[in-house]
Parts: sequence; structure tokens; C-alpha cells
Amino acid sequence: MELYVILLSIFSELVAFTAVGLIAGWGEVAPRWIPWVGGRRLPALTVAIPAAVGATALTLISTLVGITASLGRDVFGRPLASEVPLHATDWHGVLTIAAYSPLLLWGPLLGSLTAAYWKRRRTDTLSRSAERLDESNSPTVTPSSTNARLDIRGR
Repeated sequence: MELYVILLSIFSELVAFTAVGLIAGWGEVAPRWIPWVGGRRLPALTVAIPAAVGATALTLISTLVGITASLGRDVFGRPLASEVPLHATDWHGVLTIAAYSPLLLWGPLLGSLTAAYWKRRRTDTLSRSAERLDESNSPTVTPSSTNARLDIRGR
């Protein structure tokens, strides 16, 4: 097996794992072990933009491959070789199609995760900004300013 296939597989698994960050806590605050950014809150756009670009690319690529393969062609328009098991004429082809068909949903599902992440983080950011604004505009109330007296018995 060629080395680039192994490296490409490892790279694709690592990139796919980052999608978990859209729903896990480490998608909002970087883990402490990451150099330079560990423990810091990640800006929502820093996460959402690469996820949206990846979702768009995956959707376009999987659509292109799905359409061309269903027409019996490769992505360059050439007819598929006879040894390619994407023909539904035997069980090998049916199994191959069944195994690879869910990949067509990867891009749109990543897009929906990205939209949910953006909506959640945007709402959090707006509510925190509103709280800070309320705190800065509200007058400070101290016990001496209201002539309040603390009674331990609740009277």
C-alpha cells in the first residue's frame, strides 16, 4: 500500500474528528494542552468559518462524485474501468454502493452542525453582551445607600 493513502486516511480522520468540536466543550474553550491558545475561549468565527468551508467543499465533492459515479463515469468524465466495483450487477457492487452512500450526507450534516454551533455561540455572545451592558448601566446599590439593616432572625 502506498504511503500517501495511509497519510490521507489519517488526515481525513483527524479533520473529521474536529467536527466533534462543534458539539463538544472544546469547540468553545480550547483544551489547556494546546500551545498558545489552551484554556482560552475560541471566537465563534474562528471555528464556524473553517467548518462552513469544509461543509461546502464536502457537499460539492460528494455531489460531483455521486452524480458521475451513478452515470458510470469518473470525475473527469471518463467511463469507469470494469474493475471498479460501483456496478449494481453483483453483491460486491451493491455492498460498495451501500458502504459509500452515507458519505453523501457528510457535507450537509456538517453544514447543519455548523449552523447550530453558530446559532448557539451567537446567542451566548449576544446574551453575555446584554448582561455586561445591563451591569454597566444599572446603579450600584449598597446597604448604606438604602439604609438597609441586616436582621439575622429574618425580621
